[in-house]
Amino acid sequence: MVSPKDIPHEILLDIIAKLPVKSLLKFRCVCKSWHALISSPSFISAHLERTAMKSGCDYLLMHSGNPDCLSVFCPETYAKCLELDLPRHKSGSSFYVYGSCNGLLCISDTTMESTYLWNPSIRKFKRLPKGLICGKYRYRSVATVSLGFGLDVGGNDYKVVRIGRFLHGVCVEVYSLRLDSWRIINAVPPVTKIFSVFWSEKWAYLNGVVYWIVQEFFPYCRYIISFDMENEVFQRIMLPDRLLTVTDSISSRVLEKSLSLFHRRQEWDRGYRYYYDIWVLEMDSWRMIRTIPVPAEGKIAWPLAFTENGGVHFTTRYENWQHRKLELYDPKSEQVTDTGIKLGTYSGTRRRIYGYSESLILLN
Repeated sequence: MVSPKDIPHEILLDIIAKLPVKSLLKFRCVCKSWHALISSPSFISAHLERTAMKSGCDYLLMHSGNPDCLSVFCPETYAKCLELDLPRHKSGSSFYVYGSCNGLLCISDTTMESTYLWNPSIRKFKRLPKGLICGKYRYRSVATVSLGFGLDVGGNDYKVVRIGRFLHGVCVEVYSLRLDSWRIINAVPPVTKIFSVFWSEKWAYLNGVVYWIVQEFFPYCRYIISFDMENEVFQRIMLPDRLLTVTDSISSRVLEKSLSLFHRRQEWDRGYRYYYDIWVLEMDSWRMIRTIPVPAEGKIAWPLAFTENGGVHFTTRYENWQHRKLELYDPKSEQVTDTGIKLGTYSGTRRRIYGYSESLILLN
């Protein structure tokens, strides 16, 4: 019989890198050498590369009842797999997802001050240390406007950026997972003093860059602010001309490896029909690629809009305006199929459907 010791290291690495996280966690207990191998940064990176080659996601994450949990569902059958407990905050406020990258989630409470990095695959939380902004400025004069999370590709370091607003302007601090510390940076987003960052359904992360939709009121306009995790610089990206002054719902997402915008609009001359116009950013230019007619009572889920076969994750009301359920919508036939999933009834969670793929980040 062949022993694991007789298998060449490269072949062994290639074999076990294909295994799911649950199996790998068990195999770490086989022997010290396997524990060291699976916990090593090189293996974690190799396993992550394998995961990135797969199409689709391993699971769907969403709030489906208990505000203190995220429920895990199968993306094919929509059967519930388990519920994952979120950290408990002393104020009793709920936690939300403010970013996702390589199987790692950035979650925080409503104040965005109590922040964690979380890998649901290995059930591991890492609470971030207290930020520096509130120490530099008087606490009551600073309000956290937005959080962003992603990978500094060049430095191979996961970072969290926190944008704070105080009486005389804007301040920014960046957390490094590799250094486990915050630092205040000189770069600030190119916005006016009177602005709002709609973090709830307006952020996106793609290739080391975080994007937020920003709305200004005097005069009224909307645009995108980006933050490069590696160079730590902000840039302003204008919306398509047709969307500069519209007041309809606009959300940013990642679609087919491109930054995209979903614009929900209503056409009064077509029987009050609702539509989603989908725009993608190509070579610094916006192009509208698709228009989807949707039922009036429903909205496309965020940030995971589409299924593998082109169906649309769709949320509709039931019982009253506070309750929503997840349905599948076929834009071609305009048929709606109920998945049986009832979403959370508390503010900010009723349309959030996250695609999640396993990883070993934070294992070591």
